[in-house]
Amino acid sequence: MGPVSTERQSGVSAMGVERPAVEQALPARLPHIVPRTIPGGMLHADARGAMDWGWQGLLAYGCNYTVVVVDPLTQQVVQTLDKHKAFITKVKWQRSQLDARFSYRAVLATADSAGHIVIWDVREGFFTMVLQDGGRPIADMSWVYHVDGCGHLLLAAHPPSSLVLWDTDSGNKIWKKTFTEQIVSFDFDPFDPRKLALLCPNALLFVDDFTVGKCPAGSGSKFYLSSIRGSPGSSTPVTPTYEEKSTRDKLKKKVLDLVTGDLPGPEETGASLQDCLQMCYHRARRHLLLLLYGRELLLLDLQLLQAVATVPADKSGSPFTQVLSCCRSDALFTVCESGAATLRAAELAVHGCPVRGIEWCSLTALLSFARPAAGPLRNELLFTDLRTGQSVAPRQERADTQPIAAVRVSHLKQYFIVTFGEQPTELWDLASLTPLRTLPGKFPPLTALEWSPVHSVRRRAQSGADADADADAEPADRPQVKEHFVFTDPAGQMYHFSVEGSQVRDGTRIPADPGVSTVVGIAWKGDQLILGDIEGQLCIWDLSSKLAHTVATHRGAVKKLKFAPGRGNMKLLVLFADGVDIWDTRTDQRISQLRSPRDVIRILDCDWAASDKPVLLTADNCVRVFDLNMSTSSSPTDMYQNKAAVCHPCLMSLGSVSALEQYLFSASDGPYTGDDQGVRDFLLTLPAGLLAWLADERSPPAERGLVAAQLLGNESSSRLWRVACHYLSRHAGSQDDEKQPYIGLDFDLLCDSETYKAHAQERLAVRLAHLPSASDDATRQMILLGQTERAAQALLETEPSDPSFYTNCLKACVLASGSLGSDGGGVAKLVATSLIAAGHVYKGVEILCVIGQTLDGCRYLQSSGLWEEAVVLARCSLPPGQAAQVIGKHADHLIAIGREREAVLFLLSTGHFRRAAELVRRRDNALHAVLESVADR
Repeated sequence: MGPVSTERQSGVSAMGVERPAVEQALPARLPHIVPRTIPGGMLHADARGAMDWGWQGLLAYGCNYTVVVVDPLTQQVVQTLDKHKAFITKVKWQRSQLDARFSYRAVLATADSAGHIVIWDVREGFFTMVLQDGGRPIADMSWVYHVDGCGHLLLAAHPPSSLVLWDTDSGNKIWKKTFTEQIVSFDFDPFDPRKLALLCPNALLFVDDFTVGKCPAGSGSKFYLSSIRGSPGSSTPVTPTYEEKSTRDKLKKKVLDLVTGDLPGPEETGASLQDCLQMCYHRARRHLLLLLYGRELLLLDLQLLQAVATVPADKSGSPFTQVLSCCRSDALFTVCESGAATLRAAELAVHGCPVRGIEWCSLTALLSFARPAAGPLRNELLFTDLRTGQSVAPRQERADTQPIAAVRVSHLKQYFIVTFGEQPTELWDLASLTPLRTLPGKFPPLTALEWSPVHSVRRRAQSGADADADADAEPADRPQVKEHFVFTDPAGQMYHFSVEGSQVRDGTRIPADPGVSTVVGIAWKGDQLILGDIEGQLCIWDLSSKLAHTVATHRGAVKKLKFAPGRGNMKLLVLFADGVDIWDTRTDQRISQLRSPRDVIRILDCDWAASDKPVLLTADNCVRVFDLNMSTSSSPTDMYQNKAAVCHPCLMSLGSVSALEQYLFSASDGPYTGDDQGVRDFLLTLPAGLLAWLADERSPPAERGLVAAQLLGNESSSRLWRVACHYLSRHAGSQDDEKQPYIGLDFDLLCDSETYKAHAQERLAVRLAHLPSASDDATRQMILLGQTERAAQALLETEPSDPSFYTNCLKACVLASGSLGSDGGGVAKLVATSLIAAGHVYKGVEILCVIGQTLDGCRYLQSSGLWEEAVVLARCSLPPGQAAQVIGKHADHLIAIGREREAVLFLLSTGHFRRAAELVRRRDNALHAVLESVADR
């Protein structure tokens, strides 16, 4: 076989695509490679809902087997976490607390379809605990954030019907409760930490005795959801909704009523909870539960046990998939199947069928080949310039009988080889994209191929002046360098060829080694040539001594061999069907190993990202960069070199967070002069107006504390400062509502009495649209709001045929009599106390309210364990001084049961600043100082 000569074309094609240089200058400073994972695109169906946007501002989601943490502000992936061997199904950020232990830690819990729960330290990039109770997918989980000092506790629903409270620090189960119903999901009541709602396939379960010390005593209150159609003449009231006309029609046809478990089972009632996609409490409205279906969202009032509103999906739109409730206002976000929260890099689409492989030609260009999954054979080979997106198809007019098996570019990026199954191999000039030679058909098919790196070393060793001259030359004018390649046939024979310019010459033919089976992989570096066969053997040739020996890997057929970069670095990456090894070919020792699926999911390809960082492409479309021991594909967040600074306090060191917190409270003393780079980077991200406000000594200390807490991402502290700002402003005598910080609907009982009473009147108006005005709940609400005349009138409107007609008339007389005289009042109080003693607490308290003994009514409610109801009555009916007494006693109760944080909030709402200051002394020095100064004045 003689040399084949072809004319060399210009370095620019007719399409204007620039050809790659033979050799490109390396960047002055190579990027620092650390273990990490590059998430893929396609997500498994189990990943639906596996996303959580933390209060600190970071978004975490499950990408098949990998946890991805994103900074939405800079749209960068700031962390990837690998430990799961099954699809991730749930992701939950730990909530912050006043306890410094939980304030600024980025802790994440993730669960998978195999029943594992992994607890992560996101900043450092490692897992701290793995929890498991059975091998079925975790149904739901939630951190226990509402009990002081218990931020490390995690409540998880383990199929089919168990709730387990985990201590994520020790890995111990605190308790386990098994119910009679399968648990689909659950949610804590944001207004009452004792209450828990559980969604089951055919019912709802409500637990009202949740504590961290012991599991719930009973099996909860069960409610079935029955569908009752109203007749055309039905007088059932209808509530206006977001889409008035369509919803009125829907509510006339279907009224959803929650009834107790005494009803027939779900098979008979036609319960429809099996289609419920999501259940959660409303974050701004007490006693409201949201049930999401594909085409509608139901709002259930848990006191009325009725649906009070429905939000239908757009008739022409896609179904709902998720609902998000706002806590600061009465608003909801709904997510549809047509919309998604995504963060992707720009994708380059050049092929019209699945891509089978890529080969880099330079830092800015690559060769890729593709073919259809079915139908007639059609090979696509494209050269793509990544800077412009333009592509050239050098083989577009060729008819093939075999699919492209591989494309290999030479070390100096001068040539490339295209191999097929039974079709002859092709050798191409890369600079001109022209064919140099096609091997004769008599050649046996190739089983493995490799280019020699030897001349690459000599090329780079030339003088600096020559190298500079070559770098400035056009690709077509650069001096040609001889390169070599070898390949093997099915019989194990090795063939050697050399290429220089347009000249292709045959070299030697090496007979097969009898100790080596069919060679399927070749790696060549320096004086070592490694052959890998279908039996998992590595044949190591020392070319200088012309000696060879074999090493058994005991892993099955070799799929790929790849030497690590770097002079003298003889680490070899070996890919098998069930994993990957790293070997040191100088000592014949295995350095590390990954097995699939034991250690990692199926590996599709492998390479080196740096001299000590292997990179793997896995079956979930993720690219994972490991350390040399292949023990982790994650790193501490401060080791990632992001294009834009990612400045979140939860990702800073505790020292940096402490320095930042101290500066935010003392910014009026002057600009930051410390040497903490984390603080400097964070301050650079703040708007100039905000920095000016912080530096202004006239900025109120309380508002400064609120801003600092929000900037630091401390949810618990922010809530405290917001309440403090509101009531300190009122205490200072500001009557301008616009200047008073908005406290928000989610604070509910912490609102001042006027605001809370207005909200209560709104709720009463909604309930009267769904309840008879003479019902016990409706009249109780009227009495609580001081509307006794309205309540009496409603009672007198009871129909004579109603069984409660006589009782309601008598009750109306009591209400109409108002505050009775001395004798009558004494009798009424005696009747009220008798009713309370007999267990009719609400009826007795109603009488006390009518005769002007509301304070006593609050005390009786508290002594009966109805603490929340006592605060509601005090907010609606008592003057500020007496209301403060009731709320102060409620705060004592909260402290006694370990809810000290809530006690501080209630004390602030009543102006007990000094006592609140004492409670926060150990937890928030800045708030303590502000409250003490106000109390002293």
